[in-house]
Amino acid sequence: MAMNKAIEELVSTVVERSVSIASQTAIELVLKEYINDPDEIYIYNVSSLMVASQAGNLSFVTYKEPLRVFTASKKLHRGFECSK
Repeated sequence: MAMNKAIEELVSTVVERSVSIASQTAIELVLKEYINDPDEIYIYNVSSLMVASQAGNLSFVTYKEPLRVFTASKKLHRGFECSK
């Protein structure tokens, strides 16, 4: 239970930050690449896919190592508890 809560807190923080960064990046890229494109629906779809992809990849890369360290420390801690 405590492990789930810790993971949820870690993931939610990382995802919020990643979405914010991905949104800003997508705005800059869309303004640069699609400034003269008259199709607003296409631009909306492109930017949505871009944010989703970037946020997902950034979140994965960002929380991969802390999550590995956290789970390793929990396994180590459990090992000490079992040996007592």
